[in-house]
Amino acid sequence: MNRSQPSASTLDLASLLESWQVHLRAERKSPNTISIYSTAVRQFLAWAKRNDRPAVLDRATVNAFVANLLERGAEPMTALNRQFSLRRFSAWLREEDEI
Repeated sequence: MNRSQPSASTLDLASLLESWQVHLRAERKSPNTISIYSTAVRQFLAWAKRNDRPAVLDRATVNAFVANLLERGAEPMTALNRQFSLRRFSAWLREEDEI
């Protein structure tokens, strides 16, 4: 049975974060890795809310988020880690047929 997928703009990323964390633990990712990945998603969601933007994991939105991190003084490696974490989350959402 092919279920209908929510549109990217209606996907509740915050509620899916917990499921992703369970998946990461099942993959035996380190607690530090899970913390870093989770922080990136939470920061992205907070940024989207502060800036009245939909929390959509598309290229333009993630690039705007990363650019904002850099503009606010984040180290380039930190910004890169946040971007990588969001890519991993997005890949998992795709694997789970959420997007």
